[in-house]
Amino acid sequence: MFRVRVFLIALVFALAGQSAAALTMPVKSVDVIVVAPTASGTPMVLKTVVLYGDLDPTTAAGASALLDRIRTAATRACTKRKDRESPRVPAEHYAACVQRGVADAVRLLDVPEIARAFDVRGQ
Repeated sequence: MFRVRVFLIALVFALAGQSAAALTMPVKSVDVIVVAPTASGTPMVLKTVVLYGDLDPTTAAGASALLDRIRTAATRACTKRKDRESPRVPAEHYAACVQRGVADAVRLLDVPEIARAFDVRGQ
């Protein structure tokens, strides 16, 4: 899986005309995992990988951008299925699903700047 990610990122940079130095950028990622109830009552585990090798999460701007990516990933994981017929998460659990996914990813990263950005936004 790691080799596939590195290859795909290298391909994207090559196609974008980036320098060879950019191709050696380390792949950084965080898993956004949500465990959510379903209409049937059976919990569902959903995982999305967020890449952030292009960000410096130790700066305010980098932390804010990464937090936005994490929130987007959690929102997508908790939103309706592609067929749009049934929600992945019942409406009454949606906000908690997103909130917990974001909070768990922030805890997993353990970067003070991201934790501060998370706290400031009141999320």
